[in-house]
Amino acid sequence: MINRYKVITFFLLCAISTQTLFSNFFSKSKKPEEIIHKKLPIKKNGTLLIENIHGNIDIKTEWSQNYIILNATKQISKKENQEDIEIKLNNNAPKNEIIIKTELKNDKMKSSIDYELIIPGNININLKTDTGSITVNKCTGEIIASTNKGYITIEEITGQISLETNQGNISVTQAHGKVTSKTTSGDINLEGISGSIDAQTKKGSIYVAQAQGNIKAETQKGNITLENSNKNIDAKTQSGTIKVACKEIPSTSCIKLATISGNIHLDIPKNTNADIQARTEKGSLLSDHFITLKPQTVRLNKDAWKRFKREVDGTIGSGEALIKLSANSGNIKISNTSVES
Repeated sequence: MINRYKVITFFLLCAISTQTLFSNFFSKSKKPEEIIHKKLPIKKNGTLLIENIHGNIDIKTEWSQNYIILNATKQISKKENQEDIEIKLNNNAPKNEIIIKTELKNDKMKSSIDYELIIPGNININLKTDTGSITVNKCTGEIIASTNKGYITIEEITGQISLETNQGNISVTQAHGKVTSKTTSGDINLEGISGSIDAQTKKGSIYVAQAQGNIKAETQKGNITLENSNKNIDAKTQSGTIKVACKEIPSTSCIKLATISGNIHLDIPKNTNADIQARTEKGSLLSDHFITLKPQTVRLNKDAWKRFKREVDGTIGSGEALIKLSANSGNIKISNTSVES
């Protein structure tokens, strides 16, 4: 009986020791928080600049008052002190400018600051963070945002937008001005853009829907998909498929699609009037549209028949717009745009 009690006591001590060990471990690894609240005055058409290092930036527009509400949350590592990470505020009244900057005691610190701000919608924004994501909702001013490692999400913006990230996706929804987006490794998703679009990524896909302006899209490794476009298009990819669906082809528009390794699928309306030049080196070329070929004199040998299957130079309809398609190792298909009832 005594031995039995000794065994039970031993297991209880082990359980308590284990619980204490885990409790101490999580207590040491958990970062304590410090929340800072500030109210900063700013006038119409002012500028907000934020330079963060580690941490997210979240901007919301919920009023038209001439001030900004700042909530900054410090995440401090156990090995680091509160005073090792600082928030520098500079309210430059003559320039109508607010500068918020994160400063670390040394570059190797792991502590971070998350910024959450409520701002009036009629100011310009310039945001930068090294490691962290950026989110902006509802703003009429110009937006410039960049992050080295993190995603960028922008919604319901009236002014021009310029976005850049090294590693991370970019998403813009419902914007009325010009949108410039660039990422080294990440996808780009743009929907409901009224202004012109310039989208570039080295490794990632590009998706654009309901665009009203000109589109320039380029990726080295990834697919490009453009839906319901109706103006000039310049899309290039080294390795990937290009799919484009046009609601209409204005007489002054120009569509240029090029891929080295991948297919091209172009949907255009039945009433399209355009000159078309299409060529694939190693694939096939098919069209649902009637094309009037330009006159040419050839010798009907194997090379001529082979070329007929892979290139076309002619006119769709009366020929007004310009369409150029080029694929090195891939097929080209020209179809009728699907009409939704």
